[in-house]
Amino acid sequence: SRAEIHAWMRQRCDDGAAIVVVSSQIPELSALCDKIAVMRQGSLQPARPVAEWTHESLVAAALHQGRSGEEVA
Repeated sequence: SRAEIHAWMRQRCDDGAAIVVVSSQIPELSALCDKIAVMRQGSLQPARPVAEWTHESLVAAALHQGRSGEEVA
């Protein structure tokens, strides 16, 4: 199950491993990760600590939206 996989991942991290998680599930990312980087159209943005992200800021970064919510180039 997903919970078992998450527990396994946390144990590996506690043992010093680094794990890359790819997910579109924001609550999952927030619960599992120390840092989150957003990739959009093949471009990876710098990773930032989870505490710096909100649900809205992650969605905006994924959609590459400005503050007004309109897509920017």
